[in-house]
Amino acid sequence: MSKKKQKSMEELLEEALVPEEEQPYQVPENWVWVRLGNYLENHNGARVPVSAKDREKMKGNIPYYGASGVIDYVNDWTHNGKFVLIAEDGANLISRSKPISFLAEGKIWVNNHAHILKGKCGTPEEYVCYYINSISLHNYVTGTAQPKLTQKNLNKIQIPVAPLDEQKRIAEKIERLFAKIDEAKRLIEEVKESFELRQSAILDKVFKGQLGTNDPNEKSILETSNDIKEKDLIPKEEQPYEIPENWVWVLFKKVVRNITNGKKQIPQKHYQESGMLPVVDQGQKLISGYTDNLELRFSGELPVIIFGDHTKCIKWVDFDFVQGADGTKILKPLELIYPKYLYYLLKVVNLPDKGYSRHFKYLKDTPLPIAPLSEQKRIAEKVDSLLSKLETEKEMVLEVEQKLGLLKQSILNKAFRGELGTNNPTDEHAIELLKEVLKSKKSFMYELIQ
Repeated sequence: MSKKKQKSMEELLEEALVPEEEQPYQVPENWVWVRLGNYLENHNGARVPVSAKDREKMKGNIPYYGASGVIDYVNDWTHNGKFVLIAEDGANLISRSKPISFLAEGKIWVNNHAHILKGKCGTPEEYVCYYINSISLHNYVTGTAQPKLTQKNLNKIQIPVAPLDEQKRIAEKIERLFAKIDEAKRLIEEVKESFELRQSAILDKVFKGQLGTNDPNEKSILETSNDIKEKDLIPKEEQPYEIPENWVWVLFKKVVRNITNGKKQIPQKHYQESGMLPVVDQGQKLISGYTDNLELRFSGELPVIIFGDHTKCIKWVDFDFVQGADGTKILKPLELIYPKYLYYLLKVVNLPDKGYSRHFKYLKDTPLPIAPLSEQKRIAEKVDSLLSKLETEKEMVLEVEQKLGLLKQSILNKAFRGELGTNNPTDEHAIELLKEVLKSKKSFMYELIQ
């Protein structure tokens, strides 16, 4: 049988190089556009899928890779070296919620849901990995119910190949810049966590009379209101902690009314995505849905406070709304309590966690520290101001966090256009590197067919 004729270097270059009219964008003169399949070595042939049941029998410390990274550890390996793994299938090819390309080094086991590529002639796998994560694969992925990147389409992906030294410089600089961004994100997470602590610290001081707003000459609500009597006060020996002398401790049920109307509730299954009135229930979101049923509108005086009987959520509502279904309690304080003061007070009340059981029965018997009415108003205004400043800071931090995410993509976009400040026009032209790669792949294929 006659041997297959070997292609000349000119023919191999013609197959590998992307024609100028098809190139996505301009790159430095000593770079070339190449099709991925002609530039990298594919090691898919050694992949072996193993079911979860069978993996239970081969537990070890060798990473077992799938489309999105390590999914298990086994006691054997299919590949040994440094590789670029690229997801072959799965929704992440479209959503890109996680990187679709990642590095794997050492002894590894890879199943049939990830492509396995290796650089030739010194090509750094990091360069390829960063590039794949920087581009859209929309034109290469097939299927919608089960997106798939076939090996045929993988080979068609166009990649800008820089001179070898430049590839290394690019990969190293991206790594350095990304490390700084990741450190900035870590610090941002710490700042975000501190917001909750700072809010708790503010509210903790507030209801101990330590906000610097209390006037000891003001009369207590026992002296200024007819709604509570001496017998309603909690004895000093039963009070949870010390408060100013003109404050009093009373039980929740003595000063707050439950004005929930069981006949004007809307079941969750009837919530709409939009409508004339918002629905407020015991869920985490302030507004859980909408309705056009105006007859269900809350008809009492606003503002009110919503308490989640199952969730313990506390909400401030000063707009027209419809009450959500079971578990939503509508609360209104007596006139001796300023509504916003009560709202902030309930935010720090410590109720037992009974899961999805009801908690209102515990709230009713909770002791509350009540300041003079004028002090309540000052406290509410001061807390509004402090928390507003805190929220502004939080929004600024979130904006910075979002910009950091975009910064990574900007770095990648510049890197593969030769705009990262690392390109050296005197480097040997990348065509020479490509020739070395093609020569190497040619020798490899020649050995396979002998």
